[in-house]
Amino acid sequence: WPPSYPLARAYVDQLARNKCLSATRISAVRAGLASAERMGQAGRDALKTLAASLNGDMTSSCDMPKIGKLQSAIQELSTPMVP
Repeated sequence: WPPSYPLARAYVDQLARNKCLSATRISAVRAGLASAERMGQAGRDALKTLAASLNGDMTSSCDMPKIGKLQSAIQELSTPMVP
């Protein structure tokens, strides 16, 4: 799947459903995605910060591969598209 906000939210939903991150952390990631999406191009830095923050969730999550997929999707969203 190409990187997109709906894809990133789907990964977050799966992590929430499986209780692989705390409810507080899920809320923070959802809020970060929503804020960056509203900011458009200016949200790239926020996405980079959010992706980096997921490093700390790798060891505490019950689904490290899903965290990795979420992190990759967010990183790709933060990269400018080349025409």
